[in-house]
Order: sequence, then structure tokens, then C-alpha cells
Amino acid sequence: MATGINAILHRVNALPETLVKGHMYFVKSEGLLYVATSESASECYSGIKKVSWSTSTQELVVTPAVGAAVTVDLSAYAKASLVGDLSSLNTEAKGDLVTAINEVLAAVGAGGTSAQVTMTEGTASGYAKTYTLKQGESTVGTINIPKDMVVQSGVVETNPSGQDEGTYLVLTLANATNDKVYINVGKLVDIYQAKASAAQVQLAIDAETREISASIVAGSVTSAELAASAVVTAKIADGNVTKVKLASDVQASLGKADTALQKADIATGTSNGSISVDGTDVQVKGLGSAAYKQDTAFDAAGTAETKAAAALESAKEYADGLRTWGTWED
Repeated sequence: MATGINAILHRVNALPETLVKGHMYFVKSEGLLYVATSESASECYSGIKKVSWSTSTQELVVTPAVGAAVTVDLSAYAKASLVGDLSSLNTEAKGDLVTAINEVLAAVGAGGTSAQVTMTEGTASGYAKTYTLKQGESTVGTINIPKDMVVQSGVVETNPSGQDEGTYLVLTLANATNDKVYINVGKLVDIYQAKASAAQVQLAIDAETREISASIVAGSVTSAELAASAVVTAKIADGNVTKVKLASDVQASLGKADTALQKADIATGTSNGSISVDGTDVQVKGLGSAAYKQDTAFDAAGTAETKAAAALESAKEYADGLRTWGTWED
């Protein structure tokens, strides 16, 4: 009987393909207990799996839970006194050996009371928990879990006394002295910080919210960073393109327009027959005699015809007054 074993027991429906060396596996569907000797091998501690008797050959075939079957030739002893008195068997069946052996098989085979592995929970001094494993009525092992392997509580503390500055996970063990284990959470992960004065994209990390933001450094985006035809007119806001950003020939054309005469540069001249251009009088041919005359100085349209008709009528009247009519005789 093994006691004081610190091991792990797994309750499974089938034995896993990959085992953990030293772990125990209780296969519920078989009622068998296996102990892993490697990742792929195990030993079974549950005894006989099957017993059969051949009347014709007088052979007893015993099949263990693990390993090859064993055939025992009892033909020379089946009726001999060496078999013993069947009435002295401790089994219920005492009439024949086969029935008695089958009774033993039922007790130690899968599902039998003597083959069943049970685990009971208890307590022991110095241990958080104790588990006792039994096969039938026999104790096959005890699993003790020390208190210093069990955490009673855990809290997060910043800059705890006696430790380097930082944030710690403080675990209190369930042992007699309630020892504390300090785990610096900053050492559990890789710490990153934003590079100062980045060339193009500046990252910033908020220590409070743990948020990361990024901004483009002014003047860092050049034509090399832009894809071909990346900037189109539709994407440029109105009024955002200045003259200095235009091609030199376009700037020259706009310069000529800036120096050309504007409406405000042309006004009435100070002398007849002239106009003022950018403050200087310029004579206009054909306007010398008519310039700056009031309309009252000229006859209205049709006045000359009326006056001519009136003058003609006056001339006729005058001529008629000069003519003398005489009398003629034959």
C-alpha cells in the first residue's frame, strides 16, 4: 500500500492518447485505474479482466486487465486432491471451480465491488486537502495538497512596501503564516513606449487609459509618400491653392492680368476730347469739337427740317410781293 503520494487523479471516460507521466487515470467506463509511466504507456492496477474454462481441454484461461492471457492446463489436476476442497472456498459458489472463479471475476472485474476505485476527501494537519484512493476496501494511495500550494486570496497593489516601484499582484497563501507572494505585473509583459520626435508618424500612449493615438508630423508627407494621382481637384477645398503653388507660366499669365487696366483705372478726362487712363488724360480722336457740349446747344432731331420749310415759305411770300401783274390789249 502506498501512502503520502502527491499525485493527480483524472476521472475520464476513456484513456487519453497522450498521458502525463506520473498522473493516474480512472477510466469510468472500464472501472480500471491506470498509472502513466510515460506519455504513451501506462500500467493497470485492477487485476483480472476475464476467466474462462474449457471442459474439453481441461484448461483455465485467465485474461488480465493488461497483458496477454495465461492458459493453465489443469487436466492432470482437475480431479486430483491438489485442487482442494471446494467447500472451503470463500465465495458464495462452492459447487464448482468455474462458478467460483467467475464470482471472483465479477467482484474484481470492471464494475465489480472489489475493482471499484473510490476517492474520499479529508483533512490532515499541514495540508489544505487530503484525498484517499481505494480499490475495493484496500487503500492504494493518498494525495496530499500542501497549504503553501493553495492561494487564500489575491489583490492588486501599487508600490507595496519592501518592493520596487510598480503594480503587483499580491497572493496570500493558505498556510499557517499566511505568506505573501508578490508578482510584478509589469514584468509579465513586454513594455513599449512611443519614440520621441518620430520622423513622420508620432505615436502617443496615454498612461491612464492605455489608449494609443497617432498623428502625422507637420511637413513629413512629400510626393514620395503619395501614390500617383493621389491628389485630385475634388479633394482640394475651395481657396486652398495659392498663386505660389501654381506652375511658373500660369503665375506669369496671372501677373499680366494683375498689371492690366482695370475698370477703376479708366475715368472721364479733365479736358474735352480726352479720357483719364490710370490718372493720365488721353486724347480721343473725333471727340474734340463735340465733347462736353450740353444738349441744349444742339437742335433737337427734326428741328432743321421745320426751320427749312418755314424759310422756304417766307421766301415764296417775299417773291410774290415783288411781282406786278399788268393788263395786255391786242
